[in-house]
Amino acid sequence: DEIVTATFSLNEYTLNVDVVNNGAAPQGTVSISPEQDVYLHDEEVTLTANVPAGWEFMGWSGDVSPAEENLNPLTLTMVADRDITATFTSIHEVTLDIVSRGDGGVGGSATITPEQTTYEYGDEITLSATPTSGWAFKQWEGTDLTPAQAELPLVTFEVTADMDITAVFAKYVPRPGVTIEGSGTVEFDPDEIVYLWGDTLVLTAVPDTNWYFSHWEGDITGNISANPKGITLSGSNNVKAVFTDTPPTRYNYLPVIQSN
Repeated sequence: DEIVTATFSLNEYTLNVDVVNNGAAPQGTVSISPEQDVYLHDEEVTLTANVPAGWEFMGWSGDVSPAEENLNPLTLTMVADRDITATFTSIHEVTLDIVSRGDGGVGGSATITPEQTTYEYGDEITLSATPTSGWAFKQWEGTDLTPAQAELPLVTFEVTADMDITAVFAKYVPRPGVTIEGSGTVEFDPDEIVYLWGDTLVLTAVPDTNWYFSHWEGDITGNISANPKGITLSGSNNVKAVFTDTPPTRYNYLPVIQSN
């Protein structure tokens, strides 16, 4: 007689878990229990998504059923190889305030669209600013926008961090009135018809031939003899440039020699 021995073994399967984090550290992780190189047929394994504060678990994808996509923890029965991805997204708060530079009330209004309490990393939001008559929108502050983008009254961008956004409005300021005492002129830089409250304007006094700049008078603070002179505009600004035909006094200092 011949003896025949049949040997049977359970199929073995692999489990590969990838993690996608949309946002900066701290990030989400996945715990696997038991964590093994291979699993036997019908063996159970549990996946747990570890969600840090300020984050949200978005679900499982890959070799999972629709009913399993949002379970946490997720217990699987291994009957085939599986490739699964866990996705986490950071959650961010975005606030919007208004600053009005100038007197006479509020400089305008501003909105965020969509308006929500929190936003997911990568969500698009649109900022819109509308100035009041006599005011101008100056810029957005508290964002990662480029300087050029920050000056746009309507701008769309992605949320990537918590943000305290400020819409800055500034009141229009008329061109400063300049009077001349003596003989000379005053140059403006920048040379505009109107300015905004808080703008810096540089005044340069240019004396005529045989005349000399003496000092500034009017709405000037700091060193009144400085030329050029920078001023910060606010409200009505009136300046007088004083020129004189008397040359400035010059002093010559000679060394003192002491003899013993």
